[in-house]
Amino acid sequence: MQTTHKPLGGNIIRGCGEATVRHTRTGEQPARHKRLRRCAGMVLATLFATGCGPHTQSEAVDVDAGMWNAPAVIELANTDTVTLRDLRLFIRCNERFTADSLPLQVMVLSPDSLRYEEHVTLRPVPGRHPAALNRVCEWPYRTRVRLTDTGDYRVVIRPVTPQQGIEAVGINIVKTQ
Repeated sequence: MQTTHKPLGGNIIRGCGEATVRHTRTGEQPARHKRLRRCAGMVLATLFATGCGPHTQSEAVDVDAGMWNAPAVIELANTDTVTLRDLRLFIRCNERFTADSLPLQVMVLSPDSLRYEEHVTLRPVPGRHPAALNRVCEWPYRTRVRLTDTGDYRVVIRPVTPQQGIEAVGINIVKTQ
């Protein structure tokens, strides 16, 4: 004959394939369950800290708004070599920027000294803003990119022709959805 022992003043709660005993008189759980709950809490906190953080990295550099013609160097620190990301170029400009196209030379230097260089022409959407507000224009540059090396990537952005009214240039890196 099989007998089930019930703790004095407690009840047995069955769930997830195992029995958990809660003492109703004192409101305490056995020490083993406290350790298990604490360990599970630490694991969940670690997962949230690493997997649910911000998925956007944004880096920008100020340039000469009077006449931008020098290369802008942006450094991107990379530790994640498996996530797919979308790269988006952006500029912050004022009312003096009136061009209908923005030809740029973009060069990416990887931590292991590989270089990729190309010419890109961005087409800003014309818009009217109050003089006190700066406009930010953003364009897709590359999609589904995997940065395979850990270390600092350098993105060098240079206008093909000198530009007026551009105050900053940068890159947004967003986790691919």
